Amino acid sequence: MNKTLGIIQPGRIGDLIISLPIAKYYHDRGYKVVWPIAAPFVKSFSFAADYVQFIPVRHSHVSDTTEWHKTSEWILNQFDCDKKLDLLFNMTDTEVASRGWKESKLNWDEYRYKLAEVPFDEKWNLVINRNQEREQKVYDTVVKQDKYIVAHTQASAVRRTIELSQEILSEYQVVNLTQITDNIFDWTMVLEKAAKLILIDSCFANLVEQLGIGGSNKVLLHKGQDFALPIMRSKWRVV
Repeated sequence: MNKTLGIIQPGRIGDLIISLPIAKYYHDRGYKVVWPIAAPFVKSFSFAADYVQFIPVRHSHVSDTTEWHKTSEWILNQFDCDKKLDLLFNMTDTEVASRGWKESKLNWDEYRYKLAEVPFDEKWNLVINRNQEREQKVYDTVVKQDKYIVAHTQASAVRRTIELSQEILSEYQVVNLTQITDNIFDWTMVLEKAAKLILIDSCFANLVEQLGIGGSNKVLLHKGQDFALPIMRSKWRVV
């Protein structure tokens, strides 16, 4: 019988994407991976990452780290996990939970992989199932000309403004990532076919980075917190 791995990481979507290769790493080594996440994300992630059994949890629990720990522990105890990965060190105010991270001097995403005992290079081995029909529908809805720029300037409570020249605006359509779908993966085709990507540090930037989308025509909009920026290895111009 396969061993069972439980993951404690509620996530915003970006956190889930950054952590997915950790789940795949253990799946490939024979583990059944069980992962409680916020209920609204379960449908899209269950299709994209069918190597994980995602368990829905009420979304209100995500903002309360103590409650999330208790809920996740209770869920994972039902599966008699052989191993649990608690990846919440950077989402808690308690000194005990974050001390190891601070002392390590590692970036938070690198320390997450260290805690999971997974080589950090695996972060860029993101494996997802793609729904071409849904991606094409979103593409056909928003893309109206061959040459276009994708812009995403809002992340949680942080917003950045950008100024594009009239020359660029006359040559390119600007496609803004909006809430026409609740599934981030539906945007993958739009992202990979864009002439240029202008993305705030968020879930879309993580998806682009980990899938190797966009070549060198990428701008990363900094949210203003150096410690919060994940490690990016592809060619981004950070502003």
